[in-house]
Amino acid sequence: MEDLIYRNEKLREENNILKALLENTHTHLAYLDRDFNFVYINEAYASGSGHSKAELVGKNHFAFFPNPENEKLFRECRDTAKPVRFHDKPFQYVDQPERGVTYWDWSLIPVKDSTGTVTGLVFSLTETTKRKKAEDRMRDAIEELESFSYSVSHDLRTPVQAILGLCRIFLEDYSNILDESGREIILRIEKSGKKMNELIDSILSLSRIGRLAISREKINLSRIAEDIVNELKQRDPDRKADISIQSGMEITADASLIKIALTNLINNSWKYTKKNSCTRIEFGSFKRDNQTVFFIKDNGVGFDMSSVKRLFIPFHRLHSDKEFPGTGIGLATVNRIMSRHGGKVWAEAEKGKGATFYFTIDDDGISDIESV
Repeated sequence: MEDLIYRNEKLREENNILKALLENTHTHLAYLDRDFNFVYINEAYASGSGHSKAELVGKNHFAFFPNPENEKLFRECRDTAKPVRFHDKPFQYVDQPERGVTYWDWSLIPVKDSTGTVTGLVFSLTETTKRKKAEDRMRDAIEELESFSYSVSHDLRTPVQAILGLCRIFLEDYSNILDESGREIILRIEKSGKKMNELIDSILSLSRIGRLAISREKINLSRIAEDIVNELKQRDPDRKADISIQSGMEITADASLIKIALTNLINNSWKYTKKNSCTRIEFGSFKRDNQTVFFIKDNGVGFDMSSVKRLFIPFHRLHSDKEFPGTGIGLATVNRIMSRHGGKVWAEAEKGKGATFYFTIDDDGISDIESV
């Protein structure tokens, strides 16, 4: 008897905790029976719907919120017993036109009895309008910044080319009257102009990546990586290198953009291992939380992890140009490409002991929002 009383008290306590959680969440929650009648709604749902709990409980959902498209989805969820989920689903309040279009993350989760029969649906909604508008503003700002970068970079090309041309003319026409110091000055101007040209090309490339439309197709990462490595070996035939590439790595993504990203990552490993007696680079993948994580690992100079946040910012470099030439755009380009594919890129390293770059790709969709 005492054990039964204890179990009942424990059950009441758990029910009170559950009720407190349901009633105090900002997520709109409702439980509907098989015929889509309201059995339970929480306070957030009642407040958001403009109706009291007393008005809704026991009544049919579509009597209050008629929508043929949604009704079809509810029936499919009930009949197939498969959850339905939407991200940023737009909704127009017919009875509250002043609210305009709102956006919601919402889901339908079927509830089954012991025989596997669906007895009802859990309907949850979280309004995402504010976040969606913030993302739209961010997208507009990014597009404006990219347009500005493209225009400025394009306009800079002409004067830089003029400087380079004048340097060549000066060296050709006046080399006989220039002393060694004068020739050195002109050559330094020419070298700086070429560096500026590289930066302009990199900025234009980075801005184009944000503007390009993305198309998805099945691509073989292993094959692309092998082509990149073969090209590097041809350019540097005397380099002793041990390259390991996992076979059969495939994803669905934009082939041209992913090739740019892999080229940057593998070139990075190749560049920062040039002082080693033997370059070692490994490209592989592993599963984590049901997601494929790809990695490129090398035995190069590495870096201090306190600087890791600077890696993917344009023009931020951890090594001098004299030691390892570059523009500081490559990893920013990789970051943008992964962001546009709904994935991400990050790194781990130790100074003097190499670096590993990881990246993920979302096979389900493409993001228009950049990482910032």
